Amino acid sequence: MRPSDLEKILIDSPAAGLSAAAHRVRDAVLACADRAAGLEGLGALIDNRTLAPRLRAAALLGVVTAADLCGLPLPGAALAAVEDPLVIDAALQYRLAPALTGALFGLPDGAAERRTRRLIGRRLLAAGERGPHVTRVLLDAGEHDSAVRAALDDFFDNVAPRLERPDAVTRVFTEVALEWAQRAPDTMFTPFVRGLAMRDPAAPPRLAALLMTADAPAELRAQARHLLLGPRSFN
Repeated sequence: MRPSDLEKILIDSPAAGLSAAAHRVRDAVLACADRAAGLEGLGALIDNRTLAPRLRAAALLGVVTAADLCGLPLPGAALAAVEDPLVIDAALQYRLAPALTGALFGLPDGAAERRTRRLIGRRLLAAGERGPHVTRVLLDAGEHDSAVRAALDDFFDNVAPRLERPDAVTRVFTEVALEWAQRAPDTMFTPFVRGLAMRDPAAPPRLAALLMTADAPAELRAQARHLLLGPRSFN
């Protein structure tokens, strides 16, 4: 699909909003016979400086979600977009933060890339963005204290109110929390547990009960439960 065709899809129905525009171009790429070419075409829109920055940010959201669903690498333009102040500002202003975090997840793990993650992660926090995507960016940047604080805010604001009726939000948080317990028990999960207990002593056992329902290896669930509840979790 040509960039001009994708541009028409992107700018169609402006009243529907930018998230809808991102979904339209994502679906257009998924419908392509050559999805890699479709991603490159969408990357050309991200790199098109004649487009309004908000549309370039929407195109970035479309390309990161399409690439994730396709299992294909991001085009170079998507990776470069996280260095573009206009795209960054637009993504933050129009609440398209997953466009930035999705592109950051595709970057290599070098010193320059960690600086980029750190700068954008701090801006996401300042803009009030929370969620596993923000926490991951901060962790990848080496900003462990900020990652823990963001995770605590996310838990109490978005997860705790849903614990009585678990849904997609609690399921995603459960998966991410188990990943912390497995891959970063000392730098992320244990400080997170301490923060839970300080804010609400009832929170660790409530989260432990949720983790026990996760579709994960029993050993990992037991490890997380032990970190949350201590030795008594084996009684």
